Amino acid sequence: MALFQKPEFSGKGKKAPVGLKLILMIAVIFGLWVRSCWKSYERDSIQFENVRVENPTQVSADVYFTVVNKTIQDKKQSVIIKVYTSKGELIASKMTIIEITAKSKTAYLKVIDRFDKPLGKDEHLEKATIEIFQKSFL
Repeated sequence: MALFQKPEFSGKGKKAPVGLKLILMIAVIFGLWVRSCWKSYERDSIQFENVRVENPTQVSADVYFTVVNKTIQDKKQSVIIKVYTSKGELIASKMTIIEITAKSKTAYLKVIDRFDKPLGKDEHLEKATIEIFQKSFL
């Protein structure tokens, strides 16, 4: 039977020079700054217009909206659609993916088929908002 032995290792190896650590720290900060600039540019280059709620029922509603893409590339974008009542309460939200063509203005119709709670007697669906969903670790 073969015998395996763990080689002896003393944790006293060469340490990285302070100058290298400083350069790496500056590179990480610069990378985070560039990423935040890109995310804000991406957020500003897509606009949502004519957001309205159509065909409301007690259990579902259609949300109609227009997307204007100012960039020169096609993209798939995750968006969050939120529907509010006349009392200002959030009654439904839905996350969906839309395909946006470059330099275009496209109309979409998304169906919200499940409400978080039933509508009250004096309530009606008043408005809908659409936001770009962005994953972030910070």
